[in-house]
Amino acid sequence: MSRLPRRQREVVALHYLNGLTEAEVARVLGVAPGTVARTLHDARAVLRAAFAEPTVTEDRA
Repeated sequence: MSRLPRRQREVVALHYLNGLTEAEVARVLGVAPGTVARTLHDARAVLRAAFAEPTVTEDRA
């Protein structure tokens, strides 16, 4: 979670840890529900990349 920007951490915590719906998170943060959906999407992409297996690149020397 530390790799996420502050807003993404807030949205992830409110949605996944506190169990709020996207609409509830939007009301708490004063943003549009679509903003919450996009922020969750972006946060999941960052977390997915952080937990991905590193790829081994072959030396072409």
